[in-house]
Amino acid sequence: MPAAKTKFEVGNWVRGQHAGFWQVYRVARYQGLDPISGKVKSKTTVFVKRFVSDTFKQSFTQETCDPSLLMPLSKKDFARLQTFILDHQALYAKFVEYQPPAIDAIYNARIVAPKGITKRKVEAKVPKDARVIEPEIDSFLRELGYSTQGFPCLTVQFISPDHQLEDRHLVYRFHRVLDQ
Repeated sequence: MPAAKTKFEVGNWVRGQHAGFWQVYRVARYQGLDPISGKVKSKTTVFVKRFVSDTFKQSFTQETCDPSLLMPLSKKDFARLQTFILDHQALYAKFVEYQPPAIDAIYNARIVAPKGITKRKVEAKVPKDARVIEPEIDSFLRELGYSTQGFPCLTVQFISPDHQLEDRHLVYRFHRVLDQ
């Protein structure tokens, strides 16, 4: 079954971008910008945590990815994992208790940086408490007087803490201006 057509849910065991046996612990479905067309489209981010490596060594970690990068475990792998869990219940209990730290979503927006515009000037002008959704970031920056088309550029970084969702959109806050 192609991974792109699989709908992953919390608790599913999967193979991911990196080796090992991973379990889905969160799925975020939201509206976001398509980087190619610039149009709003439905997006999914899957949060997975790794239980063991391919050689069945403890390997707790986590990552996020697009569902197209995941595959359900094969029947053979699932059977091997189930046997391992039965034989290593204490390790599995530790894994179940493992709470991965938050993973923030990052949005890097570019603004034109004409002569005299510095990183500090931009940081002072962008409201720190403003909350914006991804499709509104460019217009938010334009309202502050910045062009989002052209060169040279500065990168204004926005963060959505732990992929915070409201009304099916990631909610971002200004984080910083990156060095050129």
